[in-house]
Amino acid sequence: MTTKFERERDLVERLVRRLGLDVDGYKDPNANGPETGADVTILRGDRRIGVQVTILDTGGVPGKAIAAEKAQAREAWNTHGGVYGGFGNPLPMDAIVAAITKKSATRVSGFHKVWLLISAGIPERGAVISTSFMTQWLTAEALTVATSGILRRSSYVRAFLHAITALEDALYEWTPAQQWQKHVRARQGPEGPV
Repeated sequence: MTTKFERERDLVERLVRRLGLDVDGYKDPNANGPETGADVTILRGDRRIGVQVTILDTGGVPGKAIAAEKAQAREAWNTHGGVYGGFGNPLPMDAIVAAITKKSATRVSGFHKVWLLISAGIPERGAVISTSFMTQWLTAEALTVATSGILRRSSYVRAFLHAITALEDALYEWTPAQQWQKHVRARQGPEGPV
């Protein structure tokens, strides 16, 4: 069974690959002591980047859409069908704002830099639909208007909205100076399960 840290490290590794960064490794910042506010530490030379990880749940109430999809997937699997369906939220701005607001309230310290990673389109049974959105419909400008004020008051120097499985290979990146930017590249190939 995959631990919480292993799952979050996998999501951070996907981001790091998408950014093309060279890193020395990853560490669990909470393994040997008090809660740091970060979920994964990226090690780059003598620098430590603390990353707070969250999975986007596009439902109206955080956790409900993922729970419902997991139950539907489990039922399909148990009846040997293995196939389930559902409807996602094509433009879940409320869910994105809620995730950023919640995570921005967390104070993260003890790192050279602190990042926020919101992963979407998680490639695992029971999370693909409830965590996905239409990246073609979400603009960097809309994200800036809705969330930059919240992020400016947080510990984060960078924030990412990473759509792992989507029709386009989109990564949204926020910094205080640049605000939100959307980076789209040609698909490299399918991403495997988390």
